[in-house]
Amino acid sequence: MKLRSPHAEIPRHKIRNGLIAVVVIALFAAGYAFPDAYNTVSDALDKRVGITLGHLSAPTFRLGLDLRGGAYLMYDVETRGVAESERASAVEGARDVIERRVNAFGVGEPLVQTTKVRDTWRVLVELPDVHDVAAAIEQIGATPILEFRDKSGDGAVTAEQQKQIAAANKKAKDEANAAAAVLKKGATFDELFKSTGTDLGFISKEQYGQLFAWGSRVQKGAISPAIDEADAVYIAQRGDDKKDPVIKARHILICWKDAQGCATSLSKAEAEQKIKDLMLNTSAQTFADLAKVHSVEPGAAQTGGDLGEIRKGDMVAPFEAALLAMKVGEIKGPVETQFGYHIIYKSEQRDEQLIAFRALAFDKQAVADFELAGGWKSTGLSGKQLERAAVEFDPNTGEPTVNVQFNSEGKELFAQITKRNLEQQVGIFLDGELISSPVVRQPITDGRAVISGGFTLQEAKKLAERLNAGALPLPVKLVSQQTVGATLGTKSLEDSATAGLIGFALVLLFLTAFYRLPGLLASAALVAYVVVVLAVFKFIPVTLTLAGIAGFILSMGMAVDANVLVFERTREELKTGKSPQAALEEAFPRAWNSIRDSNVSSLITCAILFWFGSSIVQGFALTLAIGILASLFTAITVTRLLLRFCAPYLKDKPALFVQSKK
Repeated sequence: MKLRSPHAEIPRHKIRNGLIAVVVIALFAAGYAFPDAYNTVSDALDKRVGITLGHLSAPTFRLGLDLRGGAYLMYDVETRGVAESERASAVEGARDVIERRVNAFGVGEPLVQTTKVRDTWRVLVELPDVHDVAAAIEQIGATPILEFRDKSGDGAVTAEQQKQIAAANKKAKDEANAAAAVLKKGATFDELFKSTGTDLGFISKEQYGQLFAWGSRVQKGAISPAIDEADAVYIAQRGDDKKDPVIKARHILICWKDAQGCATSLSKAEAEQKIKDLMLNTSAQTFADLAKVHSVEPGAAQTGGDLGEIRKGDMVAPFEAALLAMKVGEIKGPVETQFGYHIIYKSEQRDEQLIAFRALAFDKQAVADFELAGGWKSTGLSGKQLERAAVEFDPNTGEPTVNVQFNSEGKELFAQITKRNLEQQVGIFLDGELISSPVVRQPITDGRAVISGGFTLQEAKKLAERLNAGALPLPVKLVSQQTVGATLGTKSLEDSATAGLIGFALVLLFLTAFYRLPGLLASAALVAYVVVVLAVFKFIPVTLTLAGIAGFILSMGMAVDANVLVFERTREELKTGKSPQAALEEAFPRAWNSIRDSNVSSLITCAILFWFGSSIVQGFALTLAIGILASLFTAITVTRLLLRFCAPYLKDKPALFVQSKK
């Protein structure tokens, strides 16, 4: 780091501008870290003097289980017998199973993650606000269940209907092949399109997997062979392509009595005030819970306002316009539509490739066309008979597929299932959740099956991991369990806050009493340090635990070290007869090497603790490292700016400055 020469004259306007920038940063950080305090002041000003500053909205601090209350479970995963190259994916598969079981238990904001300590793989589970820990442990430790089911019931298709389906689908394929032959003989696509054509518009991979895969490999204007999709056999002409955003979002809806589809007695003004009040307390972490309680959208109590994946044209124009203008992670509201007022939280956005097609469509039939009223039933085929699932690629389309292999018992069962379910779906369930439902095209007697569905490579890998986890779950052993009651967690938080405030006050008192005006200015810089660090904790966000708060409190003490080094160096310069201003300018660059070396060595220690330590130690290391980095800014930049600003006024008042020791 290159520092300005101590003898260079610093223009006063540069010092003033620097102080203004520091004040703005500190105020912004304080508002982000403590929005409730800002909102209280804003309301008081509005009430007493009529000054309206508006309200701030910011996420709450993320608290660990030792402060919030809940259960922490650590499982060792047995990976012996699994190839080294496959262990990571196998453990991820087990993690997915555990996460689904935790979600089924109804835990709010659970955290399930994997970690590796030397040669041991572990799954760490945090269950906030859980009271029945024994039940949670029992559910997590249960063996994952993989099942193959087919359709049955009073409304199941008859043998005659199955024949109709097979005949209709054969006719569609024959007609498509005949049309392809006509095209080969010289007929134009436009001629056939006039009679049997349909404009599919822009389609995605999820809508028409086979057609999209073909279109991805050819140029505009190309004519496809007959392509078999679920609803029809297509001969298509490729058109333009484009990318459209696919957005994941949640919303809270508050309607008024005249809004479309609304059943409430609220007036429009009352609904607007209610949505504004909700906006004040809304954050990314609390959004789903607030939606469950307050949103009037049907099903919001179960979904938390989740809208799933949203594409252009899915939502009404005002809602879509607001959503497209938002940044990921942003919360916006109120947004008015004909249905009421909305608060929108945009959680994700990705670009989706779309391709336009005109097609000759030859319609097929399916079981759904006969309004099947029955449900899924067990076939007796489960993960017990599954040997392995692996990702492979279709040799014709290059599309990722998932291939499964059964043992001898499963081979026989699967042959029976596929024979009786021709042109029907077979459901693949993991832990009672339907994860795939392929259509059986022909009997399968070799004990192998191919699951295709327009998967991306990532989706195919994840499905294979889930199938392997269900078929051959890795043994897990509970090795650590910690439970913190909500009352104890609250007390821990209060005690930690009290300790932090006492330590902070003592540091400020020491600085001011021992170093006088420079100590007072350093105390102001330390206040800026605290609000900046807390804002960073919210922004990342950092999960605050007792160990993490200890690291933060320790970093407050370390933040003073740089000031002490500078002030002691200033004392030495004052002994030589220099003025306070000259001593100050000489002290900062001379003290920098010691400040740099001490902080770098501390950061190295933090890196070692974070890399090799457990989650509790990692929290301590992270908060300490953030504090050290922030302290360099406040000690070197903020304190020096304040001292440079005040130094010219100290020429005739040496008693206010750091005096040399006698």
